[in-house]
Amino acid sequence: DTQGLCIYVNEHWLNICGLSEEQALGAGWLQSVHTPDRARVEQQWQLAMQARTRYADEFRYERGDGKLVWVLARIAPELVSGSGNFGYVGTLTEITDLKNAEGRLRLAESVFSNTQEGIVVTDRDNLIVDVNPAFTAITGYRPHEVMGKDLRFLGSGRHDAEFFQVLWQQLENDGRWEGEVWNRRPDGSVYVVWLSISAISGEATETGGRHVATFIDITQRKEIEELLRHRAQSDPLTDLPNRTLFYDRLQVALAQARRYGNEFA
Repeated sequence: DTQGLCIYVNEHWLNICGLSEEQALGAGWLQSVHTPDRARVEQQWQLAMQARTRYADEFRYERGDGKLVWVLARIAPELVSGSGNFGYVGTLTEITDLKNAEGRLRLAESVFSNTQEGIVVTDRDNLIVDVNPAFTAITGYRPHEVMGKDLRFLGSGRHDAEFFQVLWQQLENDGRWEGEVWNRRPDGSVYVVWLSISAISGEATETGGRHVATFIDITQRKEIEELLRHRAQSDPLTDLPNRTLFYDRLQVALAQARRYGNEFA
């Protein structure tokens, strides 16, 4: 009625609200609106009632068993035949699954935008369809400069065709590959990343993505590793190779000689 009291409800309304017919009839439909949402919902509904216009909104409903559900309410003024009076006819649709999916999507978008790892999505032809801000920060390429390009255009030329053949073969067989890859920025500087590529499966491929790659810049770490390795294998005064490096090379030469039956000096 005009006060928002329920004079008729169907079984589906009762199922959504978790109420019995006795609890619902004669009670205000606003009573089950989640307390933090109630003031806003009541204000908007009152404004719609005064203007005798349709009202529609999404909010949380507190079921009779205490469970919270998201609902979409649509309420319209309805004239009572021959009386000139009006009440309201409303429908309630539960949209909890939809709101949860929207929440997960927003979370995924937030992670995509704010993670420090570069992320790039490619299609079945290995063409880039999406990148995140960290991708730009690491590679130096802005999104509009890479869309539709083959991911391999980032390469530095340090990897041969066999390297990529093994990469794609493992990705095809296992659905995943990870390792170190050397790339080049627009300014010509070379950097190395730890790259993980995974195949996208299921319905997600319908949106155009087939692979997702994540990577972190490990250039500084590699430089430190190389410096430590050089210090360990070189004489600090002359910078000449020391006994440690000689022994390492000797073991490699011996292993190859034993394997292939060769002699060396």
